[in-house]
Amino acid sequence: MECSSGGDIDVESNNVEVTVTGDCEDIEIDGDNNTISGGSADMIDIEGNSNTAEADAVEEISVDGDGNTVEVGETRAIDVEGNDNTVTYRTGDPVVETEGSNSVSAS
Repeated sequence: MECSSGGDIDVESNNVEVTVTGDCEDIEIDGDNNTISGGSADMIDIEGNSNTAEADAVEEISVDGDGNTVEVGETRAIDVEGNDNTVTYRTGDPVVETEGSNSVSAS
């Protein structure tokens, strides 16, 4: 799927794989066992369990659920609620808020 001029991508399903190109405004995942990869976004918002998201640069990451994995190149803010979620970033010094048993770290 391609984002051009800041479009949105909404995944409201389970067991879906999506490859993103371009710069998105929002990437939203509402469901379980989805895989999203590529692109950049202002916001990645995950509500569900066992999802995987990879992106180049994301301004803000929000995760609400259990067993999700997010890997980004750079981010400014990370908010995680739930348990067993893992968020890693390569660069930046993000503001981190977490509730539950989660891992947020630089890779």
